[in-house]
Amino acid sequence: MAVSHMTPDNGKSVYSGNTLVKFGNGTLLPIMHIGQYHLPTQTHPLRLSSVLHVPKLQHNLLSARQLYWDNNCSIVFYSSSVRVKDNIVGDVLLQAVRSGPVYTVLPLPKSVPANVALTESADIWHCRLGHCGTNVQEILKKNSSV
Repeated sequence: MAVSHMTPDNGKSVYSGNTLVKFGNGTLLPIMHIGQYHLPTQTHPLRLSSVLHVPKLQHNLLSARQLYWDNNCSIVFYSSSVRVKDNIVGDVLLQAVRSGPVYTVLPLPKSVPANVALTESADIWHCRLGHCGTNVQEILKKNSSV
Protein backbone atom coordinates (compact mmCIF):
# COMPACT_ATOMS: atom_id res chain seq x y z
CA MET A 1 0.00 0.00 0.00
CA ALA A 2 1.37 3.40 -0.98
CA VAL A 3 1.54 5.86 1.92
CA SER A 4 2.39 8.76 -0.42
CA HIS A 5 1.40 9.69 -3.95
CA MET A 6 4.29 8.89 -6.33
CA THR A 7 5.08 9.58 -9.98
CA PRO A 8 7.96 8.96 -12.39
CA ASP A 9 7.16 12.32 -14.04
CA ASN A 10 9.43 15.24 -13.26
CA GLY A 11 8.38 17.36 -10.29
CA LYS A 12 8.59 21.13 -10.19
CA SER A 13 9.75 21.77 -6.65
CA VAL A 14 13.31 21.26 -5.50
CA TYR A 15 14.04 18.54 -2.95
CA SER A 16 17.43 18.51 -1.28
CA GLY A 17 17.14 15.37 0.84
CA ASN A 18 18.51 11.91 0.21
CA THR A 19 15.48 9.86 1.25
CA LEU A 20 14.75 6.55 -0.47
CA VAL A 21 11.37 4.90 -1.00
CA LYS A 22 11.24 1.23 -0.02
CA PHE A 23 8.90 -1.04 -1.98
CA GLY A 24 7.36 -4.36 -0.94
CA ASN A 25 10.00 -6.36 -2.81
CA GLY A 26 12.80 -4.57 -0.93
CA THR A 27 13.77 -2.24 -3.81
CA LEU A 28 14.98 1.21 -2.73
CA LEU A 29 14.50 4.16 -5.12
CA PRO A 30 15.54 7.79 -4.54
CA ILE A 31 13.10 10.71 -4.28
CA MET A 32 14.19 13.55 -6.59
CA HIS A 33 11.43 16.15 -6.00
CA ILE A 34 8.29 16.67 -3.92
CA GLY A 35 5.43 18.61 -5.46
CA GLN A 36 1.69 19.29 -5.63
CA TYR A 37 -0.77 18.24 -8.31
CA HIS A 38 -4.47 18.57 -9.10
CA LEU A 39 -6.11 15.50 -10.64
CA PRO A 40 -9.03 16.56 -12.89
CA THR A 41 -12.47 15.02 -12.30
CA GLN A 42 -15.97 15.66 -13.70
CA THR A 43 -16.85 18.20 -10.99
CA HIS A 44 -13.70 19.53 -9.31
CA PRO A 45 -10.04 18.53 -9.20
CA LEU A 46 -8.70 16.28 -6.46
CA ARG A 47 -5.80 17.83 -4.59
CA LEU A 48 -2.69 15.67 -4.42
CA SER A 49 -0.19 17.01 -1.91
CA SER A 50 3.38 15.91 -1.28
CA VAL A 51 3.66 13.94 -4.52
CA LEU A 52 7.04 12.18 -4.57
CA HIS A 53 8.97 12.26 -7.85
CA VAL A 54 10.63 8.85 -8.12
CA PRO A 55 12.18 8.72 -11.64
CA LYS A 56 12.61 4.92 -11.86
CA LEU A 57 8.98 4.25 -10.89
CA GLN A 58 7.06 2.49 -13.68
CA HIS A 59 3.56 3.84 -12.87
CA ASN A 60 1.90 6.67 -10.98
CA LEU A 61 0.77 5.57 -7.52
CA LEU A 62 -2.05 7.12 -5.51
CA SER A 63 -2.22 6.74 -1.76
CA ALA A 64 -5.83 6.08 -0.66
CA ARG A 65 -5.04 7.41 2.83
CA GLN A 66 -3.49 10.62 1.53
CA LEU A 67 -6.25 11.11 -1.05
CA TYR A 68 -8.82 10.82 1.75
CA TRP A 69 -6.94 13.23 4.03
CA ASP A 70 -6.35 15.88 1.34
CA ASN A 71 -9.90 15.85 -0.05
CA ASN A 72 -13.35 15.59 1.48
CA CYS A 73 -14.03 12.23 -0.17
CA SER A 74 -14.92 8.61 0.44
CA ILE A 75 -13.04 5.73 -1.15
CA VAL A 76 -15.10 2.61 -1.71
CA PHE A 77 -13.43 -0.64 -2.79
CA TYR A 78 -15.44 -3.30 -4.62
CA SER A 79 -14.26 -6.73 -5.77
CA SER A 80 -13.07 -5.46 -9.16
CA SER A 81 -13.15 -1.67 -8.90
CA VAL A 82 -12.79 1.35 -6.66
CA ARG A 83 -14.69 4.65 -6.59
CA VAL A 84 -13.74 7.98 -5.08
CA LYS A 85 -16.85 9.96 -4.09
CA ASP A 86 -17.35 13.55 -2.99
CA ASN A 87 -18.63 13.48 0.61
CA ILE A 88 -20.70 16.65 0.22
CA VAL A 89 -22.80 15.89 -2.88
CA GLY A 90 -22.02 12.19 -3.39
CA ASP A 91 -20.71 12.56 -6.96
CA VAL A 92 -18.31 9.90 -8.21
CA LEU A 93 -15.08 11.82 -8.82
CA LEU A 94 -12.81 9.00 -9.91
CA GLN A 95 -13.19 5.35 -10.88
CA ALA A 96 -10.62 2.63 -11.28
CA VAL A 97 -10.78 -1.02 -12.26
CA ARG A 98 -8.65 -3.83 -10.86
CA SER A 99 -5.90 -4.94 -13.18
CA GLY A 100 -4.00 -7.70 -11.42
CA PRO A 101 -2.71 -6.43 -8.08
CA VAL A 102 -3.28 -2.73 -8.92
CA TYR A 103 -6.20 -0.49 -9.91
CA THR A 104 -6.10 1.42 -13.19
CA VAL A 105 -7.83 4.81 -13.17
CA LEU A 106 -10.47 5.10 -15.90
CA PRO A 107 -10.36 8.13 -18.20
CA LEU A 108 -12.96 10.83 -17.68
CA PRO A 109 -16.04 10.51 -19.89
CA LYS A 110 -16.15 13.00 -22.72
CA SER A 111 -18.28 16.00 -21.85
CA VAL A 112 -21.61 16.49 -23.60
CA PRO A 113 -21.76 19.51 -25.95
CA ALA A 114 -23.80 22.41 -24.60
CA ASN A 115 -25.99 22.59 -27.72
CA VAL A 116 -27.46 19.09 -27.39
CA ALA A 117 -30.76 20.44 -26.05
CA LEU A 118 -31.20 22.55 -29.19
CA THR A 119 -31.70 19.40 -31.29
CA GLU A 120 -34.77 18.30 -29.31
CA SER A 121 -38.30 19.33 -30.25
CA ALA A 122 -40.33 21.94 -28.43
CA ASP A 123 -42.89 19.23 -27.55
CA ILE A 124 -40.29 17.37 -25.48
CA TRP A 125 -39.37 20.53 -23.57
CA HIS A 126 -43.05 21.36 -22.99
CA CYS A 127 -43.55 17.88 -21.47
CA ARG A 128 -40.41 18.22 -19.33
CA LEU A 129 -41.58 21.56 -17.99
CA GLY A 130 -45.13 20.32 -17.36
CA HIS A 131 -46.67 22.32 -20.21
CA CYS A 132 -49.11 20.81 -22.64
CA GLY A 133 -47.78 20.12 -26.14
CA THR A 134 -48.84 21.78 -29.39
CA ASN A 135 -51.35 19.01 -30.13
CA VAL A 136 -53.24 19.70 -26.88
CA GLN A 137 -53.07 23.44 -27.58
CA GLU A 138 -54.65 22.87 -31.02
CA ILE A 139 -57.53 20.85 -29.49
CA LEU A 140 -58.13 23.55 -26.90
CA LYS A 141 -58.20 26.21 -29.66
CA LYS A 142 -60.71 24.18 -31.72
CA ASN A 143 -63.00 23.80 -28.69
CA SER A 144 -62.69 27.52 -27.94
CA SER A 145 -61.29 26.65 -24.52
CA VAL A 146 -58.39 29.08 -24.81
